[in-house]
Amino acid sequence: MSSLEAPVRVGLAGAGPWARLFHAPLLAGGDRTELAGVWARRPEAARSLAEDFGTRFFNSFEELLEVSDMLAIAVAPDVQPELALTAAAAGRPLLLEKPLAANLDDATTLVETLDELGVPSLVMLTSRFAPAVNSFLASVDSGSTFGGRVVDVSDALLSGPFSASPWRHRDGALADIGPHAIDIALAAFGPVAETAASRSERGGFVMLQLEHLGGAVSTVELSLEVPGPEQFVLDVYGPDGLRRCDLHDLTRRAQESGELAIRITSALGDLTRGERSAYPDARRALEGQTIIDRARQLVERAAQRRSGSKRSVS
Repeated sequence: MSSLEAPVRVGLAGAGPWARLFHAPLLAGGDRTELAGVWARRPEAARSLAEDFGTRFFNSFEELLEVSDMLAIAVAPDVQPELALTAAAAGRPLLLEKPLAANLDDATTLVETLDELGVPSLVMLTSRFAPAVNSFLASVDSGSTFGGRVVDVSDALLSGPFSASPWRHRDGALADIGPHAIDIALAAFGPVAETAASRSERGGFVMLQLEHLGGAVSTVELSLEVPGPEQFVLDVYGPDGLRRCDLHDLTRRAQESGELAIRITSALGDLTRGERSAYPDARRALEGQTIIDRARQLVERAAQRRSGSKRSVS
């Protein structure tokens, strides 16, 4: 941003753990963005967050819209579409969370409406803003790669700020961290032709098996209930053997160095100026959510079959 450009005024909808830990410090902490204000369905939480970051608290989402150049939405998936559509109707670019919505129909409607209105968006697939992650992905030749795997497991539902999240407990790892992992698989191995999925009866562990259009195959392994340090890694197998990218470590380093914030806030500025972004947008996120929806159906059908088998045995 040049010295003549004013910071982008970003309104924040939401005051939960992710808004407090990530969005608010990101938007308030740099010279490229200004945290224009906070609104949330819980006024006391929004007021507290606004006070902690030296900005205004708003009683209505519409009031927040009026003072904002763009909107960052950090709410539960079942709430996001309505807010995003209201902001889009007002012509505000959007920083969205994943998943886009609680179901595929609402996610599709949101993306189609954004396309119709010409409203640009970014989706907070955090690792994709880390330069080293994108450099690794750019070096992968999906045309010659045999396949690989993405592993994203943590203890987020066992302890910590997200362990009390109702929608995360309800929808599990597939909805919460699935969008991150599937986006990485798409970037490394290309579009998906076929999806298979299964879920363990313990530990919320989900595994997807993906067949990619270019001929590669991959697995995506997910859980929010594995004790110990978080793992988020990409393994790529090809003519040169195994190449590994520690996505968690590279993202952490980018965050600690400030590079992550620079990339995200610069991308937000580009959006408000009508410039195209190289980072994932709502349509890209919809591609991942389509795979998630298919995987959820397969997992539910398998669970029903197991339940029927147990009843017949008993």
